[in-house]
Amino acid sequence: MLPDAVETPVLGEPLLDARAVAAFLNVHISSIYRLAGAPNGLPVVEIGRSVRRFRPEDVRAYIASRTKSPQMAVEARELLASIASSPVELPRLPGRSERPCDVTRGGSNHRPGGGH
Repeated sequence: MLPDAVETPVLGEPLLDARAVAAFLNVHISSIYRLAGAPNGLPVVEIGRSVRRFRPEDVRAYIASRTKSPQMAVEARELLASIASSPVELPRLPGRSERPCDVTRGGSNHRPGGGH
């Protein structure tokens, strides 16, 4: 009879270095370091001063957050079509001869030197 096996704690998936993440995403490694420092970018685990690693679940979540769903594209097209089919009346902008007077220049619309 074998003695009871000692269970070792499982921490989860191993952390990835920037090169592995770059290869997975098919981008240059500098892009990974840029994403790691960006707001709302790729979460990074700073092991030491110059040692950065990435959790696989964070990489998957980042990809999911950046994925545009086909349903969202359909909804956006429908919204744009509804806007295009019901034009909005914009206020008319004053024409060149209808410009209001500039009171800071004594009520004249003319620039010094004769230009308009």
